[in-house]
Amino acid sequence: MQDVAEAAGVHRTTVSLALRDSPKLPAATRAHVQAVAKRLGYRPDPLVSALMTARVSRRHPVHQGTLAFLSNDTKRPPDWARFPKSYGRLFRGAAERATERGYDLAPFWLREPGLTGAMFSRQLSDRGIHGLLIAPHSGSDNRIDLDWSRFAVVELGYNLVEPQVHRVVHDYFGAMKRVWHEVLARGHQRIGFLLPENAVTKTRHLLRAAFIDAQQLLPPDARLPILSPPRLTQDVIDPWLERGQPDAVIIGGIQYPGSPPSFRIPRRIPVFNLDCVRRGGGDVGIFQDWPAMGAIGVDLLIAQMGRGEYGLPAQPYSVLVAGHWQAG
Repeated sequence: MQDVAEAAGVHRTTVSLALRDSPKLPAATRAHVQAVAKRLGYRPDPLVSALMTARVSRRHPVHQGTLAFLSNDTKRPPDWARFPKSYGRLFRGAAERATERGYDLAPFWLREPGLTGAMFSRQLSDRGIHGLLIAPHSGSDNRIDLDWSRFAVVELGYNLVEPQVHRVVHDYFGAMKRVWHEVLARGHQRIGFLLPENAVTKTRHLLRAAFIDAQQLLPPDARLPILSPPRLTQDVIDPWLERGQPDAVIIGGIQYPGSPPSFRIPRRIPVFNLDCVRRGGGDVGIFQDWPAMGAIGVDLLIAQMGRGEYGLPAQPYSVLVAGHWQAG
C-alpha cells in the first residue's frame, strides 16, 4: 500500500479509502488512486481486509456510502421496505445488513421512462454509488445493460441472463432433496409435483432435475409426471389428480395457498411446500431464508468493493443458501 501511496502522491490513509471506494474522497481522487493501484498490480491482502471488516463490524459503523438495490421488472416495484412477501423480506434483510456495515440501501427501478443504461450508470457514479444488488425479476429473461466497469455487482436469484455476475441463491436442489426425504419418511409412494412453467426456468431447472432424480428411487409405475402449465388452476389440476392419484403433492414456484387461492388440493392429500408462506406457521415444507440471502448478498458486495473488484467477473460464482425445514 505504501508503494501505491508514493506513486499516487497521497497518504496511505487516502489509498485505503480510495480502494474501498469511500465517498469521503472526491471521485477524481478515488479514480486516480485506483488507476495507480491497477497499474502497479496492487492487490489487498485478503486476511488484512477480513480483519479490518471484523473490527469495523464490532463497533458503531461509520457511514461508508450507499448501495443500490436495482429492479428491472416490467412493473414498477412496490415499496420494498413495507412489502410483506418474499422479496420484501429479501430487501429488509439486505437493508439491515447494509446498516450494520455502515451503508444505506437505496432502491431503483431501471425502467423509469426515458432512462437509458448509460444515463443510469452516470447518475449512480455521480452519487458515489458503486455497489449494485440486482433484485429478483418476475420473468425469466432479465437482461441489463450498464457500464459495468464502474460497479461491483451481486445478483439475488437466478433471473439475470446477461451479463453473468456473482449471485446469492436459494438451494433449490437441496430443498427438493430434503422435502423428498421427509415425504418418503411419512410412507408416501405416489408423489406428485406441481411447478408453474415460468418457475422451471427461474430455478434453472434445478427443482425439476432434483425431483426426476429422486423419482428413480420409486418403481416405474409410481413415477408421476410433473405438471408444469403456464398457470396452476383448478381446471388444469383436477384432471392431473384424477389420472395420477397421488398420495402426496409437492408444490414449487408459488406460495400455496395463495391469496386468493387459484386452486385447492383435496384435504385427503398432504401438501409439501417448497416456499412456505410463514415461518413457524401451519405450512409443511421449506421456508426459504430470504433475509439471509439479502444479508449475504450485501456482505459479498462490500467484500468485492473492499478488494477493488469492479467490472464483470472473469469467473462468476454462486453462493447457495439453505432453507429451513418446518414440520407444520
